[in-house]
Amino acid sequence: MPPTAMDTSAAAVPSVITMKDVARHNHKDDCWIVIEGKVYDATQFLEEHPGGRVLATWAGSDATEAFEAFHSEEAQDMLSSFFVGPLADPAKVPLLEDFHKLKLEFAAEGLFEPSYAYFTFKVLFNLGMLAATVWAMWALGGGMASAIVGAVSVAVFWQQCGWLSHDFLHHQVFDDRWYGHAMGYFLGNVLQGFSVTWWVLKHSTHHAIPNVMAGVRDGDPDAQTMPLLAWADAFLEGELEDGMPPFLIRYQHITFLPLLCVARISWVIQSLLTALGSDEVPPHRRTTEVLTLVVHYAYYAAMAYFLLDSWKEMMVFVLLSQAVAGLCLGTVFTINHNSMEMLDSDAINHTNFVAMQYRTTRNISPSFIGDWFTGGLSYQIEHHLFPTLPRHRFKAIAPRVEALAAKHGLVYQHIGFFAGLIDVIRCLRRVATNHMKAD
Repeated sequence: MPPTAMDTSAAAVPSVITMKDVARHNHKDDCWIVIEGKVYDATQFLEEHPGGRVLATWAGSDATEAFEAFHSEEAQDMLSSFFVGPLADPAKVPLLEDFHKLKLEFAAEGLFEPSYAYFTFKVLFNLGMLAATVWAMWALGGGMASAIVGAVSVAVFWQQCGWLSHDFLHHQVFDDRWYGHAMGYFLGNVLQGFSVTWWVLKHSTHHAIPNVMAGVRDGDPDAQTMPLLAWADAFLEGELEDGMPPFLIRYQHITFLPLLCVARISWVIQSLLTALGSDEVPPHRRTTEVLTLVVHYAYYAAMAYFLLDSWKEMMVFVLLSQAVAGLCLGTVFTINHNSMEMLDSDAINHTNFVAMQYRTTRNISPSFIGDWFTGGLSYQIEHHLFPTLPRHRFKAIAPRVEALAAKHGLVYQHIGFFAGLIDVIRCLRRVATNHMKAD
């Protein structure tokens, strides 16, 4: 559906638009944004926007870097439909100017161009993992060993398909975004079992406002884990409901890993609810969502039924595969983000997109196995700054991304996988201890 321009009357628009004027239009029912010194009213487009209401996360502010991180040239051409007027007082921020220069350098060097051989290999390798899992379950004879080996293997397979669908849905591979979405449905819905629409809505918001708490606007969904986990003291200020069992927070550093074991089940439920009933799924996509998810559960059920000997072994296969997959996914992004700085709900008014990524994101110390296990997100800072850059380019740009941080007094953080996991648990224990002292 083509965008509908906002009917902004001359009386409602000042002749000279300042950032103070823009800041008054700061929510989903009145959403102005600034892109490259021009003011746009995106209010009526929020419901039609393919990425959902994520546009509103930067309502009332300069969204240039957030917009350019995700959108194609075609999307930029659509902006004229929402044009309100030029911004009278565009600010010059040295960090953002250097960031734009760096991005232009990467483009000129061809770093945004993918290696099709690399991604072809990754897809074939993942399919080989599934084939190897089926063979191993059959070769082991269908007993408990088949159930355990198959569960662990298929869980890692799901995780790797998740990272690869992430690459395609960030449009790292194809200029034509239709092909990226098609691969997303194959790798994400069919092979991994997560709805593309659910993931895009959730993940786009996470990228736009990482570690920003809910309040003035919706916050980062990956940080909204109350009442089970509180990542900062601020989450407990007025948030604990009367009658909520206090042990949920008091022992959160102990329950953290067990919660990750059931996290995938939660994500699956959210994914199914979105695919089946959310009004944010366009009607023309709902059939695709449902049919591809049906294929996923069909092959998953077939593996359990035809390759295992008893219902007990089938149950072990299902529960263990869900638990291991939750751990494999959850440990990576909690290390990358959740024990980093949490920003208040109005963070966009006192920081910028680039600084926000450095402050809330850290890398996992790179290694051959680590880079494979994390799907390249051991270079999470690079990914958050340049989400359309193919993952096999991250290592090449990392020194320059670190130099940009050093030049502007920002911290470029990285930590080992197990040290990062310990840091996450310490963060949860610190919040729990502070809460108990406050009581």
